[in-house]
Amino acid sequence: MSFFGKWWARFDIANRSARMLRQSEEGKGEIELSLLGLLTRAGSLNVDIGANKGVYTYQLERWGNVVAFEPIPQLASRLMKAAYPSVTVHQCVLCEKPGTQVLHVPYHTKKKGRLNTPSASLRDQDNGDMLAIDVEARTLDSFRLEEVGFIKIDVEGWEENVLHGARETLRRNQPVVMAEFVDAYAPGVLSRVPAFFDELNYKGFSIDAQTLRVLSLDEIDPAAPVSENYIFVPAHDAAAFKARCSANLRRRTQ
Repeated sequence: MSFFGKWWARFDIANRSARMLRQSEEGKGEIELSLLGLLTRAGSLNVDIGANKGVYTYQLERWGNVVAFEPIPQLASRLMKAAYPSVTVHQCVLCEKPGTQVLHVPYHTKKKGRLNTPSASLRDQDNGDMLAIDVEARTLDSFRLEEVGFIKIDVEGWEENVLHGARETLRRNQPVVMAEFVDAYAPGVLSRVPAFFDELNYKGFSIDAQTLRVLSLDEIDPAAPVSENYIFVPAHDAAAFKARCSANLRRRTQ
């Protein structure tokens, strides 16, 4: 690997991540990005599932070692070229069962010839020009990760499949889990996923970026969610977690 390749990969990831963090702090992006210090556990392993261009991977590195999963070859290669000493990258998708899956990556409608990688999905899609990539599928449990403190999942409607292949990892490590759930991608997901976490003795929350409030799931109308991101916390830490986040958000209004 050339020095320039490593330098450019790190520069690109850091620049993009810094821009997204500023937007988060200003209330213009995903508010959870600027709360990672409250979501992670000191000295624990962080897992980024659907790392894409490395925004969360880069920020999570500040709080501990990171294992990143990214199936798109170009993006996984960029993360590997950056060669962060505390980051391990796996080019595969995570599923309920091992095997091979087809990843559908749409092309940009306005940027001719360029891939719209954030919209890549394992869901069957028929909505325009797509690049189909055969990718290795594994379960998160197969990696036998230990001391996991935080897991982020953003895989465009495939989150439930990831969770079902991560049940033992969750049971063994009791990490905080942040994942995107969109009912349009997976109808009924907003009722099935809370039930999944109830079995593991977790409590669920979502952050309303407009009012800067941390809401428990029973305060949210599934038909009118306040965010696409949901945070699940072991029940024994749920009250303290809500208090920590609420205090941080209150300070932003002062």
